Amino acid sequence: MMLDNVKMSQNMSARLLGLLGAIVASAFSFLRGIENVSIADGTSYLNQAESILKGQGYIFANPNDFSHGIVFSAILALTFKVLGSSSLILFKLILSSLFGCTIYLLVKIAQEMGLTKVSWMAIGLFCTLDPFLLFPATDLQTESVTTFIVVYWAYLYLVPAGSNTFRKLDPVLFGMTSSFAILMRPNFLLPVIGIGLLLFYKWKKEKSANSIMALATILILSIIFLYQIFLFKLYDGFVFLANYGGIGIAYLCKPDFIPQYFGYASAAENMRINNWVLIENPLGKLAETNLVNPSPVEANSELFWIGIKVCLENPIEGTWLILLRLFSVWRPSVVFGAYSFSIFIVSLLLWVPLTYLMIKFLKDRKLGPPMTKLRQYFFVMGGTFTISLLFTFPQVRHRVAFAEVFYILFAAIVLERLYFKRKSEIIEKSIHQIT
Repeated sequence: MMLDNVKMSQNMSARLLGLLGAIVASAFSFLRGIENVSIADGTSYLNQAESILKGQGYIFANPNDFSHGIVFSAILALTFKVLGSSSLILFKLILSSLFGCTIYLLVKIAQEMGLTKVSWMAIGLFCTLDPFLLFPATDLQTESVTTFIVVYWAYLYLVPAGSNTFRKLDPVLFGMTSSFAILMRPNFLLPVIGIGLLLFYKWKKEKSANSIMALATILILSIIFLYQIFLFKLYDGFVFLANYGGIGIAYLCKPDFIPQYFGYASAAENMRINNWVLIENPLGKLAETNLVNPSPVEANSELFWIGIKVCLENPIEGTWLILLRLFSVWRPSVVFGAYSFSIFIVSLLLWVPLTYLMIKFLKDRKLGPPMTKLRQYFFVMGGTFTISLLFTFPQVRHRVAFAEVFYILFAAIVLERLYFKRKSEIIEKSIHQIT
């Protein structure tokens, strides 16, 4: 009975922290301006949503208008349809709610790791007030949705279902969120495969119904298949999940991005690189081919092979640039020239120590079973995402979207373990002195 009361108290606290997160995100959205769209990608999603509302005929007649994940813009367009206007208020309230759910799930994971109340409450409050998490949750960006999905999968993997009847639907919900994630950002494909294997092995050990797991698999494959049919009709040819994979490969072995990879690019250097991307390469290289007015499918395919050729022409330099690209995904600071000096300094001061604590956690060989599973999940998710990001646009100005919340969780675990270790040493020393 006492254990049940503790769990009920923990669950209520987690819900309150999640609610606080949603309220803070909503308030921050209003403070920034509900209709505010501050990044180029956000403007593209907004334009795509408005194009979707023009109807099927317009969509198939103008495939080049859809250069970002269509499903994210489709949800945005649906909120416009519900409101009867192009106001962003409903969509931003949805993002705020997802932010609150992320906080709730993260706190539940921290509780499952056995952290003290002080630690998991600190995690919830820190994430709620973290500007690097709040900013994407209050703008037209996919980053906060990505973070929610990844934390939700971690919850499925790490927190036992117990007697919760609703949790019997875990495989189906995984299938639904996986399908949405892949359609929103195709670089989710490898993480879905990696985490899917972890979860299916877990559910198999727990003797979950094979029919439910089969349904989840069929759901993912069916949605991807239908989306591929849509893309084939939209672009009048085959592209795998998106028509911009070729651009990512074409830029992969270009040394021009090194200042951005390391994060030291000045504002002038950052602008020069961006202008080079927009004007000169690699799209300019299409003019050197025999293609005349290439379709999106032809351009994507040609750019893919151009990129492969560039990497193979100098394999040593290409390998070094790919490794540097991998480093840029996880480095602890934003690009100096792409952000204000204050944001750069705050990021540096915040994420350098958190990166150190993250490495300390991942190297710890004395973790208990729950934390070992957490480390395993992060290795699989981090590894598959890192590989996937090699095939996407290489101008990385910050870490992979979901990293922040896990860094904070790892930091809390390491600091709590150090605190109790130090406390134990002091007690042992006191006992030794008495005896």
